[in-house]
Amino acid sequence: KLRDYAKVVKHPMDFGTIDSKMKSDTYKSPDEFASDVRLTFSNAILYNASSEHPVHQSAQRLSDMFEDRWAKLGLVAVEAPPEHSGSDQVKKGAKKKAKGE
Repeated sequence: KLRDYAKVVKHPMDFGTIDSKMKSDTYKSPDEFASDVRLTFSNAILYNASSEHPVHQSAQRLSDMFEDRWAKLGLVAVEAPPEHSGSDQVKKGAKKKAKGE
């Protein structure tokens, strides 16, 4: 069902990988962790491009929740996921959240 995933998503990331990286102390900073979380949501939005798709909608809501909670920690990162279409929505949300909009 996801045979075209690698063609659409050039920088894959998932929560299983994030979990493994956390358990192995791979992350050198909170920003690295946040970047992978953002990339996970960005990929879900990119692959499920229609804003009507339930996965797209859920990923956007979860991304917004993550950014709200991340901002409350005082760890607002400027690092964005690698450039690809679909990540703009996540970055715009992060910028709005960082500005307090």
